[in-house]
Amino acid sequence: MGSQPLLPVEAFFAVLAKLRHSRAVHPGGTAFAARLTITDPAALLPVGTHEVVARLTKGAGTPGTLPDVLGIALRVQAPESPDYWDFLFSSSGHGRWTRWLPVPALRWGAARYTTLAPYETGNSPTWLMLTPTDGADAPATADLPGEPGEWVFDLSATGRRTAWHRVGRLYLSTDPIATDGLVYDPILNHPAGAVPGPAWLRKVREAAYRGSRAGRGSAKP
Repeated sequence: MGSQPLLPVEAFFAVLAKLRHSRAVHPGGTAFAARLTITDPAALLPVGTHEVVARLTKGAGTPGTLPDVLGIALRVQAPESPDYWDFLFSSSGHGRWTRWLPVPALRWGAARYTTLAPYETGNSPTWLMLTPTDGADAPATADLPGEPGEWVFDLSATGRRTAWHRVGRLYLSTDPIATDGLVYDPILNHPAGAVPGPAWLRKVREAAYRGSRAGRGSAKP
């Protein structure tokens, strides 16, 4: 039997990835070692310090320093376990409605980065946000220079109607590392009891990721 035809969302992202010879969105980028210190379980992660591989990207892949939706992807290593969790943040608004909306930025330190959609955690949805507090004063490029230093971000959380409150801090070393084609997928790799939502959007994202992988011929999840 032949392979099943791609659904419309899958097909669109497959074509886009094939044309770009890369991910359909957030192509290119630079990876860094980081650590994430969690002080409040509202962060959806265990309290403590976690090793992280962070990847900084531009959503549309605009050239040079042109503005774009900036992305910060985090792969968080689970403590004392081979498991890991992926979180994707995009430059966005941070109000009750604007936190759903990606917003282009000119500099990494001039934006706030949210998960856009909430995580479903029992009875209450939870959004996460990264806010630069130190360093990050670099223009919106995806291929960042390897200058020794550290960028610091506050990690905050909010519910459907509650105010943002700090739940941890991200420390990102600005010395680039190799990741051997690491692919982030928060739909597959998420903490137990914290599922990316809402359900309809999760299905769209699943289809988009499948299409992007198919378009670039990747079998990686």
